[in-house]
Amino acid sequence: MIAIYAALGLFNQSALLDPSMPDPKRTWITSRLTPFSARMVTERLSCITSGGNDHGHIAQTGVYVRILVNDVLQPLKFCGADKNGLCTLSDFVSSQGYARNNGEGDFEKCFP
Repeated sequence: MIAIYAALGLFNQSALLDPSMPDPKRTWITSRLTPFSARMVTERLSCITSGGNDHGHIAQTGVYVRILVNDVLQPLKFCGADKNGLCTLSDFVSSQGYARNNGEGDFEKCFP
């Protein structure tokens, strides 16, 4: 699961992790990311969004993606997710250049 999280860009840290002085605000906590039976759910949703139809806004249909890891909604800042963790499908796919480019050769460096 760790390789998948890394390829997607989940749990990126703003600074290098210090093993001697862990930052309590870090999002990378291995014991929470790799428990027995770890689960990552990627949802593709077709939604009708409204900007307040009572005020004359037009409802629009959109296709979105959101990700849950061990039942926790992920913020997906890398694709501009909203407060509900939703990215448009096109923004999500665009954000996944590393994964779409086969890890830019990183897998072969570890497993020749």
